[in-house]
Amino acid sequence: PADAATKVRLRNAQHGKTAVEEHQRDHTKSTDTQETRKLAELISEMACADGSEEHKFAAHVVGCDGAWTTPGIVNGAALCGYGWEICQGKAALKQHGITAADCDCPPGMSGETFYATLQSGAGSWQCSANGADDVWGCGCHGPNKGKTCGMMNYALGNKNWKAWQGDKHWVSELNDFHKNVGNGGVMCCKKKAVASSAMRRAQASGDRVVVTIGKSSSKKRCVT
Repeated sequence: PADAATKVRLRNAQHGKTAVEEHQRDHTKSTDTQETRKLAELISEMACADGSEEHKFAAHVVGCDGAWTTPGIVNGAALCGYGWEICQGKAALKQHGITAADCDCPPGMSGETFYATLQSGAGSWQCSANGADDVWGCGCHGPNKGKTCGMMNYALGNKNWKAWQGDKHWVSELNDFHKNVGNGGVMCCKKKAVASSAMRRAQASGDRVVVTIGKSSSKKRCVT
């Protein structure tokens, strides 16, 4: 009987130890998930890839300076941070509450500056959902002042402008322009869904994800 009682106590103790270990594992997993989420949220607040904010048009709309060599405004997306993208155009800016006053020489913006969106058109300085003729954006003393599209009062078109280069055919600026250093960059809008599928998989499986902020390999955040 004594041996039987001892076995029972040992079995109960083992069950108790297992329960404690399971609780500790669950707590650790929960803590790791919370830390991963916090880090993802922190990174997503960095509108520009280099961690800067050249001009803040609104809470979720930021002008990011920089250069790229591959033709096409879309390639300027490299200037936007994780969880951000080049603003699509006037509809996106309106959704974020951007007005004409915000878009044309707002306080704090230097002259000869232009921040491009992906807004283009079919020609004749008419912006639309189709076409690649001309590129609209916000700025101060920028290109082709007065060629309006909604709240935007500047547009690339028919010629190169300052650091903005690559215009060849006058009808496909959206696909042709690249940019040297200076005179602005792109308007970055925060994405509605910040977490990527890779981040979600990492949260579920515990895989390590490396997110690069900016162009320097030293600027990396590891999410485990």
